Amino acid sequence: STEEYGEKYAVSRAIDSIMGSVEKEGSRCFVVDSEGNFLYGENLEQEENFKTTLEDMRKKLDEQKNYAYGIRQWNGGYYLLNICSVNTGENSLYLGICMDLTFIYGDRQLLLKRYRFALIMLVLVGGGFIYLLSRYMTRPIRRLGDVARRIAVGEYELRSGSTAKDEIGELARNFDSMADRLVEQMKEKELE
Repeated sequence: STEEYGEKYAVSRAIDSIMGSVEKEGSRCFVVDSEGNFLYGENLEQEENFKTTLEDMRKKLDEQKNYAYGIRQWNGGYYLLNICSVNTGENSLYLGICMDLTFIYGDRQLLLKRYRFALIMLVLVGGGFIYLLSRYMTRPIRRLGDVARRIAVGEYELRSGSTAKDEIGELARNFDSMADRLVEQMKEKELE
């Protein structure tokens, strides 16, 4: 009854009945008049930096755009703030919902930590596997290099003995042939 208690009381009662059904887990509603006075949701007014955040959002609203939203950080958490302006004759009211998204950002941080850990493990395991694979693949070349060093210091009868059918095996057999030919030439020189 607007006549009996006044417009402010009627608006307050209507807001209380609507907001009770709108506010759910983590959501808090608020109604602010054009002077910045809270008609509903005074508990948000007490939150650190909420008023300045609300003023920034209200400035974004103009006559052509009566809705604004954004994710803001204050009071150590992240919040989705939705606000719209409603003209009630002479005054404007700003209706809004504030949803706590801090748990989403907490989950995001946890997932990022897990991804970083998985990436580090992938690099370590993959790097170790690549190292072992490269050692395995270059073993015949290292063995051939060792045989060449030992022949160079005088072990002329030493050979690689490779039976591989790949390019490295062919290189080892050609090396063995070269070593045989050199030994033959050295024996021929000694006989002369």
